[in-house]
Order: sequence, then C-alpha cells, then structure tokens
Amino acid sequence: MSDSRDIDTSRDANDPGLSVGSGGTSLGDLFFLMDRDPRTSSRPLVIFLHGALRHSENTQAWFPVLSKDFDVIFVDLPGHGHSPSDGEPTLAAFTERFREFLLRHFSRRDVVIVGESVGGLIGLGVADGRTPCVRGVIAADPPLSTAKQWPIYANFVHRATTRPIGDYLMTLFANAFGYTLEGLNGDRIYYSVLAHVTVPALILTGTLPLFPVRPQKTIPCLLDDVDKAMIRAMKNPHLALSIVPGAGHLCLDTTFPEARVAVLDFCAARLLQQPARQAG
Repeated sequence: MSDSRDIDTSRDANDPGLSVGSGGTSLGDLFFLMDRDPRTSSRPLVIFLHGALRHSENTQAWFPVLSKDFDVIFVDLPGHGHSPSDGEPTLAAFTERFREFLLRHFSRRDVVIVGESVGGLIGLGVADGRTPCVRGVIAADPPLSTAKQWPIYANFVHRATTRPIGDYLMTLFANAFGYTLEGLNGDRIYYSVLAHVTVPALILTGTLPLFPVRPQKTIPCLLDDVDKAMIRAMKNPHLALSIVPGAGHLCLDTTFPEARVAVLDFCAARLLQQPARQAG
C-alpha cells in the first residue's frame, strides 16, 4: 500500500536547510527531517533512525554526504524529537509502526535503512522480507543483549535522575532494555532479529571494547566478542560485519572515513547498482 496524502511538511526553525515532515500511521504521525517533499521524488531513498534518547538532528550530518545521489530523511522515533509519545513503548511496537510507515508512504521506492543503536535493531526488524521496499540495512552497533551494557544503563540512570525523561521513555527502557531506576529487570536478547534478516545487512561497530568497566566520555561499543561469535554462528548469508577503527558506540559518524566509505558503498550497491564511491 502506498498513500502519502497524509504527509505534512513545514520548516524546521532549528535548521533552515531542512524541513519537518510528518507521515501518518494508524497509531499517529512519525515526524522526520527532509530537504524535499517525498511525494515529488522517485529517487532512491535512505532513511536514518537514531538511537534511544537521541533524535533526528543527531544524524543529519549525513545529509550532505548522501544527498547528491539519494533522497535522505531522518525519522524521529515515538517519544523522541518531533514525534509524540504515541503507541506502545516497546521495540516490537516501534518496529511494526515503522514498517507501517514504510508501506504506507514509500512502498514504491527503493529504500536503505541506516540506524544507530536501537534504530539499527528496528531497521533489522523490517528487513525480514515483509517490507519489500527495503533493499538493505545498516545497523550501527545495535544492542543485541542488554544486561551487560553498563554504559547505557549508567547513562539512562544519569539522564532519568538529572533531566526526567517522562513515563513513556521510562517504560521504553524497562521494556526494551530491562532498565529501571531500581536496577536491572532481566536481560533482553535480540539475536533472533538477526536470524530473520533476508536482505543485505551491514552491522557496523568500532574498536573501543565494552569491557573492562571504566570511566570515560566516549561510550564504548555494545557489541562484544560474544555478540560477534553469535553473528558468525548464525551463518546468515545476508549479514556482514564491518569495523570502524577508533570508534565507540556512536560509530555512525561522518568524521570517521571508514564509516563514510561503508555507508556510501552500501547505499550505492543496494540502490544505484554502480561501483563503490570513495569518501569525500
């Protein structure tokens, strides 16, 4: 199904170079940043999804990198950025909400999803063959098992106690990560999401290890040797793993040449069918 009649656009006061668009779903609108009305273009589309407690502006530095060859939009997940706190705050619900967004508005486009952290998990979730417009997914350091992710839990506690994040996002962290202010409520394991991927998917991670626990400003990578071994053991021919030297959890960063090359090459191969480009 393709229906973009309920997409609304307006200028983003914080960034005059992009506009804010909204695309309807059965559970309310999802908002996104863009440079053009997606109804007026047939170019291949790259959609960015941010991580938890972040928003679309955090990934918009990729716009000038990709906009020469692709339409690029930056979607806010429910309860983040411009998108209101609609619907159930679970990873499964977010995934199905995003799938509906794709099928309703972009079913006739060729799409690559680029997601960081939780956004990467959601991208992998819609790469299961039930969203035909999705030609590939890049998942940057997705959290595949959550109980061991000490820096994310520490950041959650710090944010929730110094700048309250609201009941909706508190519930999301409890559901998706098992995190509460009282401690951990079990592990959340997402290896099964990888097993169901049926289109090319590139998992990016960095070289700053999760352990040992230590104080530092840069969040280390969430993928450890166990996660990498699980990815290899699945033997899913659609999955590939690439390392960004010097990067931590936020390896989806235009300042890393390896990340730029990986994203440009992947999008070109999946959407343009042309030789890989070099990072500029």
